[in-house]
Amino acid sequence: MKKRKPLYVISAIVVAVIAIVVLNLPKNESQKVSEVTKTQSSNASSSEKAKKTKKIKKSRKHQVDKKQAVATSNDAGKDDNSGVTAEMKKYGSDGYFTVPIAIQGTWYESFGGNLGMDAEVTVAHDTTTISDHSIKMSAGTYTLMKSVSGFNDKFATSITMQNQPKEVENWLDTRDLNNGKGFGTFPWTPEQHIGKYYLGFLMSDVDGQPILISKEGGIGSYNVSFKSQSLAEQYSQGDKKDKVIKIVTDTFNNHDI
Repeated sequence: MKKRKPLYVISAIVVAVIAIVVLNLPKNESQKVSEVTKTQSSNASSSEKAKKTKKIKKSRKHQVDKKQAVATSNDAGKDDNSGVTAEMKKYGSDGYFTVPIAIQGTWYESFGGNLGMDAEVTVAHDTTTISDHSIKMSAGTYTLMKSVSGFNDKFATSITMQNQPKEVENWLDTRDLNNGKGFGTFPWTPEQHIGKYYLGFLMSDVDGQPILISKEGGIGSYNVSFKSQSLAEQYSQGDKKDKVIKIVTDTFNNHDI
């Protein structure tokens, strides 16, 4: 009996070790599951936060873009008094006319003509460059101004070619057309720039391409310009030209230009 005692002891130790392992196993597995769950929850939370942050940034950007677009639209045709001196105001200037951004840039002439007449002339490589407060044409560069109320009675009739100040030589009295879609210009004085008269510009489009229709005087003489020379050439002949002429006719019949 005494010889078997060590065997019992060894057996008891083995059983005890197995019990410890068995009893500890669920605890370890539970800890692992808990840790994995916490990690997944943390990742999900981070992902949700990232999505919310991205959504907020996108919303803020949209609001900023919308405000900028509204500001740009509201600025069209408004007075810009920056840089206007007392001397300039003395001769009837109420500030610079601000050209809508969509109309600014260099425009390439496609063709011109007279409404109601068969004769159409193609004008190659003639350009008009319009900036925020000025317009550059083959005839010269002119500053776009807004005249004060009562300008014609108080200022224009008192300024002649003989006494007009140098400042007003290239000024054009400019007014908004069709709520920011165009503008019309007049000589600053009745005698100024002999041979030059009313010139109006109005935006339109053909086949998704923007076009600028200009009208000279009151007889219906017009020119059509595009944003590139290649487009100007494409729409200066054939069916495309006929399509533009129809748009010009409709524009003159339905809008103030």
